Amino acid sequence: MKPRLLEYLACPLCQGTLELEIAASAAGEVMEGNLRCTQCRHAFPIRRGIPRLLPPELSREKRRTAAAFGHDRQKAQYLLKSFVELHPQYRDQFLDWISPLQPDFFRNKVVLDAGCGIGRHAYLASEFGAKDVIAMDLSAAVETAYENIGHLETAHVIQADIYAPPFRRSADGGPFDFIYSIGVLHHLPDPEGGFHSLVRYLTPGGTIFGWVYGHENNGIVHYVINPLRTRVTSHLPPPLLRVLSWPLALITHSAVKGIYRPLRGTPMFRFLPSHDYLLSLAAFNFRHNYSIVFDHLVAPTAFYFRRAEFEAWFAGSAAFDKQEKRGQLSCPNCGTSSVSKALMAPSVAKRSKRKAAAKKEDDKPVVAEASKPETQRVAAHHELASAMRKLRAEIESKSEYVGPRFSEEARKIHYEEAPARGIHGEATADEAKALKEEGIEFYPLPILPEDQN
Repeated sequence: MKPRLLEYLACPLCQGTLELEIAASAAGEVMEGNLRCTQCRHAFPIRRGIPRLLPPELSREKRRTAAAFGHDRQKAQYLLKSFVELHPQYRDQFLDWISPLQPDFFRNKVVLDAGCGIGRHAYLASEFGAKDVIAMDLSAAVETAYENIGHLETAHVIQADIYAPPFRRSADGGPFDFIYSIGVLHHLPDPEGGFHSLVRYLTPGGTIFGWVYGHENNGIVHYVINPLRTRVTSHLPPPLLRVLSWPLALITHSAVKGIYRPLRGTPMFRFLPSHDYLLSLAAFNFRHNYSIVFDHLVAPTAFYFRRAEFEAWFAGSAAFDKQEKRGQLSCPNCGTSSVSKALMAPSVAKRSKRKAAAKKEDDKPVVAEASKPETQRVAAHHELASAMRKLRAEIESKSEYVGPRFSEEARKIHYEEAPARGIHGEATADEAKALKEEGIEFYPLPILPEDQN
């Protein structure tokens, strides 16, 4: 961790200021230590040069997704080799995805890569001249990302949750001029919630870009791959799935090289399933395409969005300025109507896996005006969710997490077999019923929207 990263960070639990505690450093990087919140006093470890700014506990769905996309050492080396071999192809693919944005767009901007994986896009953002690039991921893939980009002067790697970004924020917004999330939002338990969580950290007039799985022209995914993934492959041990992915990857790789690429530009091409996306894989070698097949099959969660549905996320952000002038908005934290953050429609970039030409009329940002009752309903919902998050963070910061041992520890405290203290954790319905019957008092923690999975 570069010490100057601290100027962008805040406690993900309470937005408090973080203090750096250094235990070991090398070549100007903090390799081991802590980031301690001056407000709630929670300490977040820095291990192997990476700040681990995670909430005290994650939902089961988040843990499964993080485990699925985390890389063991063998796969990390595999991906590192691909990264070196395919750098030009990755550059072209990245620019194609974020079109019409060009490399000059990044110059002197503070950039967030939300769901960085092995860090190849963050590497390119830094290469394009960004002032600072923060690569964030929930999974152990941050280890590989740090190997890829940790040495770059303008690149930083952190382990954190999209639903609780550990960045400073004011009434005007956050520190980022540009936020992009490529191939990540559709794997979240609440994709739109993840998107709007990121929007809060844009500077006024900043730009956010998202790339997700598209619903259109994906029949083979809906009727073959998705049922196979949800019922079988996402439940298999990763070593076994890697073996099973090999013949499927061979078929896919042969198809994109031997069928999709030769038929490009012919009338037959548009009848091929997922034609634009699979054609894009023709530029890559077998190692890359094998990794793509494996990632499709290992994901515990995957959503596929219709174009209009995905665009509506951006339309809501673009309508902010008009709603603010009409007094239709209020702060989700304190309820004040004095809200100054403004996201402008020209700053919004978007593209789903169903590619479209950048100049087409239907590819322009959609501006939608919300009615006052609807806006008030949404504002009240966000205000309630914000209050619940604060309450839950306060409880968790002042109590001990005991995980699934909650009922056992609660009994010990009740019968004075353990010191009296605040605890929180998980209990089944039967365990909670038994505690209640024994007269042991406990209260459920507030359930947050991102916990609904």
